[in-house]
Amino acid sequence: MEKRHHYVPRFYLGYFARPTEEGRPPVVWVYDKDGGKPRAQQPKDTAVVGRLYTMERPEGKKDTSLEKIFAGVEARAKPILDRWQRSGAVPEPWELPIVADFLATLHGRVPWAARIAEEFGVALLTARIKELAKDPATLKRFWDERAEERGLLEGITFEEFCTSLSEFERRFKLTMNPTVSMGLGLLQAKGMFPELMDMKWCLCRAPRTRFFITSDAPVNLFVPRGDKAIFGAGYGLQAAEIAFPLSPDVCLYLSRRSAPPRRSVSQAFVNEMNKRASVMAERFVFSHVRSRTVQAMVSGFAFTRQLPKVDSEDIERQFRARRKQGSGQTTDGG
Repeated sequence: MEKRHHYVPRFYLGYFARPTEEGRPPVVWVYDKDGGKPRAQQPKDTAVVGRLYTMERPEGKKDTSLEKIFAGVEARAKPILDRWQRSGAVPEPWELPIVADFLATLHGRVPWAARIAEEFGVALLTARIKELAKDPATLKRFWDERAEERGLLEGITFEEFCTSLSEFERRFKLTMNPTVSMGLGLLQAKGMFPELMDMKWCLCRAPRTRFFITSDAPVNLFVPRGDKAIFGAGYGLQAAEIAFPLSPDVCLYLSRRSAPPRRSVSQAFVNEMNKRASVMAERFVFSHVRSRTVQAMVSGFAFTRQLPKVDSEDIERQFRARRKQGSGQTTDGG
């Protein structure tokens, strides 16, 4: 039987699960940005992919160590997150590193992180190839040094090779190995831990008339930029804000602004956090109830599913700027 791996922890989804009928198992309502009516699912069947974190070693053996690491991080955080949902609870200093480790790891292991890592890697490699195409001397050296490896390019002249590289984006499509994408996402998350520890932590309780929702990217990272915003990146920026709904009633909120450890929030605050959750969701939004308001919100932000997560032109500009600063170096083509 295939091993099932949750990219959003099963225990966390349980915080948003409620029975639909007496005696029935609790379910979470799943809203899909790709369309369709919301559906009720048990947490065990939600945000799960077969062998997602199982890797294959060079000798062919299956490596499940990553899933074991995640399980340990979850086990340490769960009792704390359980307690934080109780009336009057406030975060204790010793709890923060444990939950910061959980949040950073969770942010790096979800599909959103893998996709942003892939887009960034592809954009960076594309920028390098385009710059290489502008350097005929280095390109010729690259061509000559790999004469024995050109079996796949048999019949292609050096001039045609140069043309292919100069028109790389039109002629080719790059993809990244999913395991590599996941690894890059987790590597980026490693730098998130100290930034989380530098923030102010506040448990926000919703008013009785409102509730928090969550998504398949539950660690919602938001950076305001005038009339625009960055989602999912920029945790080191001064204006960064992070929301992590703990339940329909409580949301953990982090920023660098002074804040009490616990507070009651307005309907407007809850609405804003729910909008952010809907925007950043890779595909699925989760709620403890079936709601027309949530469905309309998810449908309204469905277009974000098709938007790129990185600005490839900006990455290319930064790449050129770094090359210009180190103009004494040349691209080796390796």
